[in-house]
Amino acid sequence: HDQLLEVKRRMKVEMERGLSKETHAIAPIKMLPTYVCATPDGTEKGDFLALDLGGTNFRVLLVRVRNGKWGGVEMHNKIY
Repeated sequence: HDQLLEVKRRMKVEMERGLSKETHAIAPIKMLPTYVCATPDGTEKGDFLALDLGGTNFRVLLVRVRNGKWGGVEMHNKIY
């Protein structure tokens, strides 16, 4: 149990280094802030853009959510 806590502590320290402007360049784990301040609650509706930067592909998705939780979801994507 103590070993897992130590791994958790070290990972947190390294992720914080990756997020910090001052230490990002030398951080072993590069991080980018997402500015996501809440998780979805099912009432969302509208058009959402998702970008997937994979190893060799770049995928752009347009997700259309209608009428919140019980409405339809439509997804269109293109791989570049």
